[in-house]
Amino acid sequence: MNLAFRFTVVLWLAWLRLSPQPPAAAAESEIELLAGFWYGENQEEGRSTRRWLVERRMDGTQRITFRTYLNNVRLDEEVTEGTWQYRDGVYYSTYLVVDGIKETIPRQNSYAVVTLNKSEMTYRSQKTGYLFTMKRVDPGFRLP
Repeated sequence: MNLAFRFTVVLWLAWLRLSPQPPAAAAESEIELLAGFWYGENQEEGRSTRRWLVERRMDGTQRITFRTYLNNVRLDEEVTEGTWQYRDGVYYSTYLVVDGIKETIPRQNSYAVVTLNKSEMTYRSQKTGYLFTMKRVDPGFRLP
């Protein structure tokens, strides 16, 4: 092989290695991890407890049921329907319908995902900075 041809091959291989690559397959596996049923609970210091059950579907839709308790007595419930997305380490949740009423302006929340595995997800609100943790649950799980 002549030197010019070798040099061209080396440059071409370097270009391939340095050129932008398609998104890694990990992104799809993270989406698969996020889909399913998740349960979270957050207690305000000396105040009420907020529990939620999320059903994230692979088609990007979701249903979230929120309940607020005081001394283990349920005070209220809110059921939302909407969409979810995950990109660049951020989970986006958009509420389109709340308690059966279509939102005139959809509410969107964004959360930086801190940890994500098959049994637990920890995420931080980009608006408030609050940290939340959810655990994966079976599809038949019901809020207490």
